[in-house]
Amino acid sequence: MAEKIIWTHQALADYEEIKKYLLSSFGDLAVSEFLFSLNKKLDSIQANPTLYPASLTKKNIRKAVLNKRLIIFYQILPRKKQIAILSLWNTRRNIQKP
Repeated sequence: MAEKIIWTHQALADYEEIKKYLLSSFGDLAVSEFLFSLNKKLDSIQANPTLYPASLTKKNIRKAVLNKRLIIFYQILPRKKQIAILSLWNTRRNIQKP
C-alpha cells in the first residue's frame, strides 16, 4: 500500500503562492498545467518514494524535480506510513533555505 501524502504548512503556502503567481501572470491554463504536472509527480512519489535522490546535505530529505523552476522536497516517514511534502522550491530562490 502506498504511503499517505501529507503537506506541511510551508508546502501549502508555497503551493498557494505558485498558483497565485501563475494565475495572475499566465492565466487558468498555466494553473491547470501546473496542477496536472504536480499531481503526476506526487503519484510517482507516492508509488515509489525512494525513486528520487536524497539531498546531499540532509539525507532524510529527498527531492523530485517537477520542472526547471520547481523542486519538490519531501521526507519519508516510514513509521507513520506517510510522505511529508516539505516545500515546493522555486529554483530562483536562495539555495540556503531548505
